[in-house]
Amino acid sequence: MDSPLSQHHFHFGTHPDHGYVATFSATMPAHLADWFLTREQFERVPSAPGLYRLTSPEQDHLQHALHGTPDLAWWQLHRAVPASIPQLTTWPLGLLTGSGLGITAAIATGEDGAGGRITAAIFAFVGGNILALTLTFPLWLAFEAEDKQPATKIGWAWNWLWLVVSLSLAALIAMTGASAPAVAIGLGVGVASGFRVGSADPATLAVGPRALWARDRRVFWQLTLATGTAVGLGPGVALAGQPVAGLVAGLVTGLWIGSGIAFSATAWGPFTVARHYLALHRHLPRDLMSFLTDAHEHRGVLRQTGAVYQFRHIDLQRHLAS
Repeated sequence: MDSPLSQHHFHFGTHPDHGYVATFSATMPAHLADWFLTREQFERVPSAPGLYRLTSPEQDHLQHALHGTPDLAWWQLHRAVPASIPQLTTWPLGLLTGSGLGITAAIATGEDGAGGRITAAIFAFVGGNILALTLTFPLWLAFEAEDKQPATKIGWAWNWLWLVVSLSLAALIAMTGASAPAVAIGLGVGVASGFRVGSADPATLAVGPRALWARDRRVFWQLTLATGTAVGLGPGVALAGQPVAGLVAGLVTGLWIGSGIAFSATAWGPFTVARHYLALHRHLPRDLMSFLTDAHEHRGVLRQTGAVYQFRHIDLQRHLAS
């Protein structure tokens, strides 16, 4: 669509109601303009003669997802995938995790006899999946929320509200006679709730896109390890009588909850899910950051402006986006 014909006889721009639109000059015969534009994935706007819009405006990613900006910001990549993707990717993991934890706990602590253990495993399976569904919601919301700024650091401070909640939970558990697990769970939740991530407007940072991406990724794993260790302490202590089951329960619970918290608090998690989804559908290379770095440093296709990349030629970006 960037041929000499389109440059001299057609004009392209954005419209508040119709997105990316096209018009043609008076020197261009209407029937030829109609043939050319409809061949290029445009359609007539019934209420505005001479105005054409994209046949599939939802595919106009540059206008609808990026609001017309030429910036290629890696932390906005999740806008390019359907909102259902986190459900399709996290629910199977939650199902597997909840089922495994529930059945493991039932086998380790269930009643004597095959019948009692089977019954306990069924109840544990249901309870584990309810827990998994609950823990999956933050990951879904991470895709629905506004763009998160890339994380730059991790810190810790008392969260008094969650401290009260965790101590109340520990007291309720202690009333059942499980004092050690109660203390471990209460302390774990209280400590985990205090972790915070720090972020800054990328436009104010003197750092390139790849360095900012690496920093956010480092914060993701630091937060996963810190919160996962704190939260995984409870299940591990609760199953202290079964060392293998306790270790598995602690590791799985800690990894799942820790990664869920990190996913919802950083930009690297949604970016990674979106990158793998688009790579699987052959829309992007798997190593996207290396690809963008090469396009900037060696190919000259992109230029770097602060923490984002930009196409050197906006027409090329528009052609690829549409």
